[in-house]
Amino acid sequence: GTNLFYYSLWQPTMSHLYSFFLINGFLWISLESLRNWNAGRAFTMGILLGLILLTRPTNIIVIMLIPFLAGDRTTLRCFLSDLRAKPKAALVFSITFAALCAIQAAAWYVQTGRLLLWSYGHEGFHLASPAIYSVLFSFRKGLFIYTPLVLVSLTGLILLFLKNKMQFFTISGFLIVATWIIAGWWNWYYGDGFGLRAFVDYYGVFAILLALVMNMFHTRAGIAAMLAMLIPFVVLNLVQTWQYTHRVIQPNSMNLEKYRYVLMRTDSAAINCLGGVREIADYGTDLAHPVKLLFNDFETTPGNWSTFTQVKTGSAYSGKTAGYLDPEHQFSSGVAIRASGLGRLPASFFVAGEIMVRDSVAGASNRSLVVLSMDSIRPGENWWQGFLLNDTPQNTAGKWRRCTFSLMTPEIANPGGLLKIYIWNTGRKPVLVDDFAVRIYGKGR
Repeated sequence: GTNLFYYSLWQPTMSHLYSFFLINGFLWISLESLRNWNAGRAFTMGILLGLILLTRPTNIIVIMLIPFLAGDRTTLRCFLSDLRAKPKAALVFSITFAALCAIQAAAWYVQTGRLLLWSYGHEGFHLASPAIYSVLFSFRKGLFIYTPLVLVSLTGLILLFLKNKMQFFTISGFLIVATWIIAGWWNWYYGDGFGLRAFVDYYGVFAILLALVMNMFHTRAGIAAMLAMLIPFVVLNLVQTWQYTHRVIQPNSMNLEKYRYVLMRTDSAAINCLGGVREIADYGTDLAHPVKLLFNDFETTPGNWSTFTQVKTGSAYSGKTAGYLDPEHQFSSGVAIRASGLGRLPASFFVAGEIMVRDSVAGASNRSLVVLSMDSIRPGENWWQGFLLNDTPQNTAGKWRRCTFSLMTPEIANPGGLLKIYIWNTGRKPVLVDDFAVRIYGKGR
């Protein structure tokens, strides 16, 4: 019922599967240690917590769950007393944990001469403005959208509030901190992947809450009602897993329109049917000061734009003329700008664009592509990227609609490279385009 299934079978080299195992192991041994603290369990706790920190450092917050596992203040006080009364066990834990942590520091020192290193380079957190709503509810990657079983499990918090206030506040505090950290990462949807993968690590915690809910149902009717509620979510997850592995669901650019269009679809026509790219700008991109603002209203030929075929039409979106694409004119006027005009190189740039589109016949633009390309982006390397102009296949004609896109370019190193951005009408049916706008952003100084 979760995307743990996907990451176990299709992307097992990512850290989340191993963090899931380590965190659950740590919770289990912590529960055992709360009952009987000794050197053996201290050693196991030290190993697991050290591996948790090495695998994904932010997961160290799992220690916040020890009061939840204790269940009451008396048990927690007894455990804290045991820590003082059995210093040998506490020393075993400390040495084991420190030895595990030292592995990474030693590797960094051997390779770089530094004991501590921020291995993510120029990436970081936006903890003052975390994207909490998007992380939980967005159709791009929202946790509750692609793993609704987690939302069901949260009803267990109501039971805890009624039965054990200490457990309610401690696990709620943990979930708030975990969500804040996950949502605070600059790329809140964590790039390509199925669902919000950063939460996979904590599914064991959500499973405890779900178990509390399921434990309420003892009669046959109650169990049947619970299964009737849970099984559809399991089926939804399995269908969406199939969709993702068969390129029906996009890896990072879903929205409500796309989600509704492919919901529960497994027919061949749904494969690769979605278009549009909606990447966010890299960490540190200066979105307040674009390096280039480019606009083509198709009335004249502006600088930095290729020539185009004008057509005088009373149906232009603005002005008197629009661009016309047909079998004889497959390519629209597009941006054509030297890399040297973008600023200091080598560098990557964030490109955001929009264009008004009108199909002369129904579905005329369904095979049209947005193309970005550059010859010799670096010595011996060319770059070309094309994706469907329409988010979903269209079946209307005679109406203007706005198509948008945004993405990061690879690192551009060649000042003489020519960046091109245009529409390619591979379907060759008649399409009108107008008011083509492109914004290009660089990294802040």
